[in-house]
Amino acid sequence: MPRQRDPRFSKRLLSRRLRALRDGLGRTQQEVADSMDWSVSKVIRIENSTVGISTSDLKALMLEYGVAEYEASTLIATAKDSRREPWYAEFGQAVDESLRKLLAYESSATVVHQFQLESMPGLLQTEEYARALLSVFKPANLVEQAVLARMVRQRHFFDEEPPELNVILAEPVLAQAVGGAAAMAAQLDHLLDMMNRPTVSVAVLPFAVGAHRGLEGSFTLLDLDVDADADTVLYVEGREDYLTNRDNELVRGYWTRYEELQKVSETGEAARAVLERYRAKHGNR
Repeated sequence: MPRQRDPRFSKRLLSRRLRALRDGLGRTQQEVADSMDWSVSKVIRIENSTVGISTSDLKALMLEYGVAEYEASTLIATAKDSRREPWYAEFGQAVDESLRKLLAYESSATVVHQFQLESMPGLLQTEEYARALLSVFKPANLVEQAVLARMVRQRHFFDEEPPELNVILAEPVLAQAVGGAAAMAAQLDHLLDMMNRPTVSVAVLPFAVGAHRGLEGSFTLLDLDVDADADTVLYVEGREDYLTNRDNELVRGYWTRYEELQKVSETGEAARAVLERYRAKHGNR
């Protein structure tokens, strides 16, 4: 069973398709607005996914565009999905806006590539590790909700037809005993177990590499499926947590960075050996 798209992403797909239908007819936004007796700002907001579109307005617009019945049913279903509450809505402020944007793309990713400079990726954290880490960054009253949200996120990501997850960890991530030695040993046990999954790969960027391009910070590259409005989306930590699917030069630059880091990282059994060494080190404390 395929994973369910995030409502934000469904809304974006619907807007993109409506814009493409209008462009295909060679009509301007003003012309459509005049014909529909709408304001042009309404057309613009719908096509930019700033606002949603009601079922009645969608049906009227599809009639205006002469949309075939088989596509009309698909667009109506997409619109309905875009109005659904996302799973993280119940967690309120414990899931911040930047993470919500990332989750929308994550729901439609086929491959996720991550470089982590300072901590384990959220998708691979144990509950104890996540609690210790989030306690540093979240207000005390939001920590438990944030931890639970992270566990639910993992379930959504891995349960049904999971994307590939390729992670490069800088070696300091393994050395830092987040939550204490016992918690870190358990985290490494979990990581080693996750590496047995066919969709998960973990590489280690060793200390011996010295200065490297990853020192600027952690980042994530998400390859999206064929229905998406971009081939790859970039998420960068530490720079206002922004996402972009428009700046292709920026995306290419991070792809080059990821490939360079991958070339000098330990992979496969060599990476596993490094993890096991740190597991033994933390376990003996």
